[in-house]
Amino acid sequence: NKMKLIVLEINEISKKIIDIYLSRNKTKGFDRLNKRIKTFVTDLDEESIYPSQTWASINTGKSFNSHKTKWFSEDLDHNDIYWNQLAKQGKRVAIVGTLHSSPANKFLIDGHNFTTFIPDFFSSDDETYPQKYKNFQGLNIALTMGSRRAANRSLFKEAIFSFLKKPNLDAWGLNNLLAIKQLIKIIFFSIFGNKERLRMAQFTLSSSIFFNSLKKDKPDLGILFSNHIASMMHRYLHAHFYKQNNTYSKEWLDKYKTEVDFSIELLDEWIDKISIFAKHNGYKILVVSSMGQKINEQIDSKHVS
Repeated sequence: NKMKLIVLEINEISKKIIDIYLSRNKTKGFDRLNKRIKTFVTDLDEESIYPSQTWASINTGKSFNSHKTKWFSEDLDHNDIYWNQLAKQGKRVAIVGTLHSSPANKFLIDGHNFTTFIPDFFSSDDETYPQKYKNFQGLNIALTMGSRRAANRSLFKEAIFSFLKKPNLDAWGLNNLLAIKQLIKIIFFSIFGNKERLRMAQFTLSSSIFFNSLKKDKPDLGILFSNHIASMMHRYLHAHFYKQNNTYSKEWLDKYKTEVDFSIELLDEWIDKISIFAKHNGYKILVVSSMGQKINEQIDSKHVS
């Protein structure tokens, strides 16, 4: 009953993706993880499966045929979500971005036990707890609702304007040395390399806010969700596997073969930092993923940039 848990929900990564990264890079955080468990979905076919469905199963322990949730929070009984059950039982819980956590007012009722609550980025409003994260959440929602497939300078401008509305380093996770180092690296490579790396800043800021909440409040359960690796896989999975065909040239593969690795490296650094905290504060760490991705053999050249 006294065990405390940190859950890192990293969307759509498979063991194969991580193994390729480990074969090509020195790792800090992943070396600290020592057990792997697989579960399988049996009531959804591959063509129909979607993250909102699988994460609903993970968070409720129910099959799709039981929870019947196709999209975000649709038809899902929030009382079935394990972290909400624990909060109602008096456990202190920190939430940053986990799917099916919006709208926040379904969970932030009087006397709630959430030490930090930043709901998923599909939320219909920017309500958070504490309220100092509202501007950060407002930017997340704007980016998500805008379906930003390509990063550009306007994304950077929006982030700056959102911060300047109510400057607060703590509310944006900018009071953490690892976050600052990662942001500098992200911005540098976005300017002088691939602009798509700019979208990785969302993960860095979310992770920093999450880590700060762990240090400050030491909740019984902390959950962080991220889609940052999946977003790079959507664009560069061919390059990660270095799979050449009539669409993807050797030049394209050479240019983008490290993009997925770059996103995994950011996660690796946070796993390392969080693992050190966990070791000294009595936590176990669970890294969870849902689904995976595979190469689309029918993709055409209009999707290559």
